[in-house]
This record gives sequence, structure tokens and C-alpha cells, in this order.
Amino acid sequence: MSIQWYAQNINYITHELNTDLEQGLSTTEVSSRLQQYGYNDVYHASRPSWMQVLSYQLTSFSGILLAITASVSLLLFDAPGMALIVSGMLLAHIVLRHLQYTRVNRVKQILSAYPIYKARVLRNGRLVEIHSRELVPGDVILIKAGDRIPADARLFETVHLNLDESFITGRAEPVTKQSGALPSREVPINEQQNMIFAGTFALKGEGRAIVVATGHETELSHTYALLGLEANIETESEIHLGYLERFGLTMGVAFGAVLAVVGWFTRSQPTFQEAFAVGMSFAVAAIPNGLVALATSILAFNTYRILRMEAVARSLNDIEPLSTVTAVCVEHTGGFTQAEMRVQQIFVDARVIPQEQFGNCFELLTRDEANEDETEYLAGEADPARAPVDLPLLMIVASLSTDTLSGEPLPAPFDHATEMAITEAAAEIGIDKTEYQSILTRLKELPSDGKRWRRLIFRNSRNQMFLFAIGDTELVLRNSLYIQLDGRPLSIKDEQRKTLLITNHHFLSENSRILAVAYRRINPKGEELQIEDIATDELTFLGLLALNDPLHDGVQQAIQDARNSGLKTIMMIDEEPERAAQIAQDLGILQNHIGIMEGHEFESLSEDQLAERLDRMLVYCEPTAEHRAAIVRHLQSRGYSVAVMGNRPEHAHVLRTADVGVCTANQASDIALEASALVLHEGGFNRLLLALVQARQTCVSIRNSIRWLLSCHVGMATTIGLAFVIHIFYGQQFVMPLSLPQLLWISLIVTVVPVFALETDTINVPISYTRPHRSGYLFAGGYKLDICLRGLVIALMALVGFVFTMELYKGSPDMIERARTTTMNVLLLTQLLFIFQCHRRFVEPMGHRLLSNRKLLITIAVVVLIQLMLIYLPVVNTTLNLVALGWQEWLFILGFCIIALLPLDMVSRRH
Repeated sequence: MSIQWYAQNINYITHELNTDLEQGLSTTEVSSRLQQYGYNDVYHASRPSWMQVLSYQLTSFSGILLAITASVSLLLFDAPGMALIVSGMLLAHIVLRHLQYTRVNRVKQILSAYPIYKARVLRNGRLVEIHSRELVPGDVILIKAGDRIPADARLFETVHLNLDESFITGRAEPVTKQSGALPSREVPINEQQNMIFAGTFALKGEGRAIVVATGHETELSHTYALLGLEANIETESEIHLGYLERFGLTMGVAFGAVLAVVGWFTRSQPTFQEAFAVGMSFAVAAIPNGLVALATSILAFNTYRILRMEAVARSLNDIEPLSTVTAVCVEHTGGFTQAEMRVQQIFVDARVIPQEQFGNCFELLTRDEANEDETEYLAGEADPARAPVDLPLLMIVASLSTDTLSGEPLPAPFDHATEMAITEAAAEIGIDKTEYQSILTRLKELPSDGKRWRRLIFRNSRNQMFLFAIGDTELVLRNSLYIQLDGRPLSIKDEQRKTLLITNHHFLSENSRILAVAYRRINPKGEELQIEDIATDELTFLGLLALNDPLHDGVQQAIQDARNSGLKTIMMIDEEPERAAQIAQDLGILQNHIGIMEGHEFESLSEDQLAERLDRMLVYCEPTAEHRAAIVRHLQSRGYSVAVMGNRPEHAHVLRTADVGVCTANQASDIALEASALVLHEGGFNRLLLALVQARQTCVSIRNSIRWLLSCHVGMATTIGLAFVIHIFYGQQFVMPLSLPQLLWISLIVTVVPVFALETDTINVPISYTRPHRSGYLFAGGYKLDICLRGLVIALMALVGFVFTMELYKGSPDMIERARTTTMNVLLLTQLLFIFQCHRRFVEPMGHRLLSNRKLLITIAVVVLIQLMLIYLPVVNTTLNLVALGWQEWLFILGFCIIALLPLDMVSRRH
């Protein structure tokens, strides 16, 4: 920084940046500064230019191999036609590889734009939420727990603000911030306690700050520039396939050289050109070029497909971990429900008021009607047209008691969703919460169990004080000596307590979240506010609120499908066991009350007892962040690959602990977004299941495509190798079943088909048959043997076709060309038909598989058409040494293909 902002006082900073702490910047000034400073985008390493990409394609092994072949054909063999064909193949190779690179890079650019972080900023005197990239120096921003710091800024107000600055400073422990100026000297960045830096996270508390640096001027951009933002992290499949490519390259070149040398010194006396062609042919056939490109291309396409499902994988590297998930720990709110809490029913003045009657209550409350006695109310005989006079008081107490604006994020049932639901219900009844916030000032919150009830003390404008309580019905009722009916506090009777508990149980049976509301006037003369155990057993009970959060459509079926697909579903819920059990049974997670564990039980069990209990638990009530992490680690120790859904700041640790962290974009805190590998736009568990199945199918598609590609190369290499051995030991004349240009053409086809068809392949099978994959899934389950068997069968059929045609046309002047043409077609058509077998699931009819990928059908049709043109067009077939075949030869070719495919189809059905 040119200015040591940490050493300056706030007045100097506001003057230097021409800003106002109360009003912020105007819209006009922001537009001007955006032109001056640019958008608040962090440093990104420059992407390679098209020339660099072209250079990479030319220097790849395939490019070098084709270039060498073209040069040798032109200079040594004096074959300009062959050189022209090979040059065309080189150009096609470059274009296709560039097309693959462009597609993958486009998906990576789309993913790099997620997630979209927001910033709360003062503009024109109003607090608004904007995209963080629209911040400019001089903006006044508000920071709260869970926020990602959007830019470098100087704090001028803090309330217990703690930050995680580990990425910037390397310090693992949280850093406490303050707003005072530091000494005017060089202070290391990890000691600048009045500064906050882009990319760090607020763990607790809140604060206000003035933005002093954005975009490339932030410490985050400097760190990225130093480390290299665009470093490529390889996926598991890319690592394995990269190794396989290098191994195939080494072995192909080595054995190709051996074949060329051995052939040169054998009694068959081949020419140098023939020996070179044999060695080069084996190298071309044996080297499995394009494995990594194919896997990355399939990953990119399916990642984009997941994106269209309203779920964003943060990078291509997150798809494979998602495909291995075998257990999902789901936060109830947002996971199984729509996170749209609503007050459905209110019990007050011994009456149940449904949500559809809230709008009429304000009008009813203005009527002057006679009072009913409490006996009539509790008997349910009150006039239904009569207004419940205590309803306004109940809604005022409930609204102010669930207010979370001034404190840190609270767990359910006092979270923001509950607060908004009560505020909206109060507004329907005619209660303006903000009006009473100005009348009643919160003094303090008494210590209590924050997950079961809250107690807050308020003072009104006439210096009167009140204790408001809200929470668990039994707990509030146990501390209530009175019940308010028709505006009168009366001593509560046992019959009334019983009625209230029955009503509470009835609401619970409807999957409602119940909040009991009570209050008490405080006499400041007789009781000191510093006494934390201020009398809580003299409350006046007001009523009950029944809140509902609708389930996502089809979530029960989704849970059943998940169970069928080998996925263990675990629910974590901030509710009491009775309600949690009812919800879990309705969802289909539990069949009875067995399998529920409360958070407090973690502390009372030994490690062995805890491990035994955790093996059988499916529902956890009120777990802490430490409990959640312990659950995930236990599942991982049992061999599960765990995904965790969470949105709150306190969930960040368990999201990082899990194999895959998942959050919902419109509900998640910034720190939860950053810790998640998969971000859902909506849909909760249903959407997660779709993304999970797509990830599994992606890995199946990669596995099947690699199986096909490797089998093709094994088949071609085996064909060349066996033919060489046969001719070395038994042949009188050194004749190979395929010429080098013919083999290059088949190799090019093996490259073309994946680019245009295999990356978009779809696996349409029921979810129950889409099982997760483990590490090393590419060649698990006998696939190595399967690949070798397929390659051997294809090679044998190609060689049989070659020998059969040679014998059939023995003595004919075009015998060798006709035999090679037959062999080329047997090899090519067998490989093309083999694609459907490799991508066919055992529950899928072959007819369905043939029609499931129209791009593949079109690609194969185009390849076959081009192949026919190569055979029957005189100019081309002469260059490739092909001859026009008659219908008899085509019958032989189809027969060899069918014979080759029959045993392979049985292997495919087994897998």
C-alpha cells in the first residue's frame, strides 16, 4: 500500500477517500470511481493464447508422431500422396484437440464465476446489498459473522469481531480485530489488527469498515499472483490416466523400435521403409493418446449438465469425490424443507387461530365485545367471532424475543427464518415490529439454554421493565405461575396446564415447530438486573405459536431412492427428540423411534460407547459443531465417503471435514459457501441427489469410454504384433495386415468419436442401479481382463479376415490391397459397434442403448460414409492402397464383426 492505512485515524481516511461514515458514497461517485479503479476482481493468471494452445497441440506426442510420419513419407519414401494424407490427419488432430480444450476451458470459466459473493454497503445513506465486485475505495461496508471480506478495508467500529486470516497471513488461530490506529511504523500484515483483507472470513461479531483497496490492489490478489491462481489440480482419474498415457508412450515406442530392428534383420529381408512402417505402426497402435483429454472433456460436459440442474460444482475436481459419496448428513432446514418458515396456527386466549384468519384479526380486535370467563375459554365454548385480545401482546413479545439483529447468528428455533416468519405473521395481524423496537429497548439477554428458550429484558419509554421468554413449551410452562386470558393474568391451574400440553402435542403431531410465549413485569426497585437468575418462575403464559416449514416436493421418494442406491441418509436437526422423531418418520428416514441421539449424550458416553451408538444412529437432535465433525469422522473411519449439507457459519468446519461440503446459495453464509464443493441454487436434498447421481453417471461414462478407447488400442497393437510374429516365423514375404496410413486413419477415428459423441453420452438407468465408486474405480471389477479380452478378440477377427481374404484371392494382383481393405473395415466397424457394448448397462436393452445417444449414431454414420468414400472414390483409394469391395466381401466383414461381438456382449452384460 502507498498509504499506511492502519496508522491513520478515521478522520484522515474519510478525508483522503472523500467518504462519509453515515451516508457512504453516492451513486454518481461510485460510477466515477468504478471507471477510475475498475471492478473489484481479484488477480487471475492470464490464460494461454490460441498460439500457445496451437503450440501445445503441435508439441504433443500425437502431433510429433504425425509430423514425423509426414516428413518421412515425403523425404524418404517419396510418397507425396501419403504425406498429404498424414498432414491432413495432423490438421484434423489439432482442430479436434483444440475443440476439446475450448469446451473444457469454457466450463472452467463458468465455474470460476461461482459463488457470487455479496457485500452490505452504505450507498446514498441506505444499507444495501450489492455484488462484491462493485465495491470501490471509500465504500463503507458492514461485516457480520459468516461473511467473506469483500475488499481490503480499515475498521472504524467493531463488536467482538474475530476473523480467519489463515490464507493471507498463515495464522491458523482466529484474529481479534479492533478499530484504533496503530503506531506509525512498518507493521507486518498479521499484526494489523485494525485492517481486514479480501478473502478472509468473519467468524464472530460484527464491524464497520472503509474500503481502502479493491481488485488487483488487494492483498488477496498479491497472494494469488505469488502462488499462481490457475494452478491445475489433477483429478484422480487424470492422475491414473496420465500415468497410463506415459506408460503406453514408453512401451509403444520401445516395442515399436524393437519390432523395426528385429524385422530389419530377419530372413524375410524387408526394406528400410517396411521396417520403419512396422515400428511406427505399432507405436501408433499401442500409444493410448487422448485418455486424459477424453476424461477431462467428459467431466467438463457433465459438470455443465449439473450446472443446468441448478447445482454448481466449484471445479471439475469435485465431481469424482461427489460420485463416491455413500453417506449424506443433511441439515433439516433447507435440506428436506423449503426453508420458508410460516406461522400456521396460534393458540391464545384458549383458541386456535389458523393462518388463513390472521388477516381478519386486526378488524376483530377493534370491536368492543363482552369478556368471557376462563372456564368458557378452556372448554372451547368462546364465541368464534370474538377477537382474541391477547393476540397483539403475544405477537409483540414473540417478535422482540426472536430478534437476532443485534447478536450473533442463533440456532433454531431462534434463527433468521423463524424471526421472519413471526414478523410476517405479526404484520398480517396488524403489528409493526419496528414500531415496538423503538418503544422497547433491549437491555440484556439472561443466560439460558439458547436452543430451548430465550429470556430478554426490555425497558420502555416510561422506564418500565419487562422480561420476555420464548421457547420450549414444557420449559416455559414450568416457569409460569399465571396464564393470561382475555387480557387478565390468572393463576394457572393443573387442568389448564394439561390442556396446554395436549394442544402442544397436537401441534407436534402435525410436524409443527412449537414456541411458547410468556412475559413478566420486573420491579427494578426489588430486583437488580445484574442478578442472572432473576426470578423465572413467575412468568405469565401468553400462548403457543405453531410454525411449519413445508417439505420439498417428492423428498420422501428421493430418500427412498437414495437408500436403494446405497446412500445412507442422516438427519441433523435443532429440535427436541419428539418432534425430530415425527419428522424423521414422515420423511421415511426412521421406521420407529430407534436411531435418535441427542447432543448432550455425546458428553456422557465413552469413546467405545459413542462409536457403537453412532453406528446405529440416523437422526441427531441439537448437535453442536464439534458433534457434527465427530459424526463425520466416525463415518469416514467406517469407510463411508461423507457429504454434509450446511449453511450456517458454524457449519464451515464440518463442511471442510467432510469429503464433500454442500450448501444452498440463497441460505448459506459466505464462509459456508467457501467451504462447500457443491452449491445448490434450490431444491435441497432432492437437488443434491440429482447432482450425486449425475456425478456417479459421469464416472461410469468415463470408465466406459476409457474401456472402449483402451480396447481399441489393445486391438490395433495386438493385430500388428501378432501379424509381425506370424510373418517373422512363418511368412515367406513380409506383409502386414494394415499399412501405416490405414492405421493412422483408424487411430484418427478413435480420436474423432469421443470428441463429438462420447462426452455427451447419457446413462438412462434407475438410480437404484447407479452405485457409488471407490478409489481406483477406472480398472476395478475385472476391467483390466475385460479390456485385454476385447482387444484380443478384435485382433483375432481382424487377422482371420486378413488371412481369409488372402486365401480367397490368392494369385490376384490386388490380393494384398483387398485383404488390407477387408482387415481395415473389420477392425474399424468392430470398434464402432463395440462402443454400444461398453456404454450399455446390464439392465439396459440394446435397442434402448442404440437410441440413447443420437450424436453417437450421427457420428458413426458420418464415419461410415467417409469410409465408403475412401474405398470407392478412385483418387482417394489409390493413395491409401484400398480397393472397391463387392457384396461378398461385405458379408465376410459383417460376419467377422458379429462373431467378434457375440462373446464380448456376454462380458458386457456381466459388467
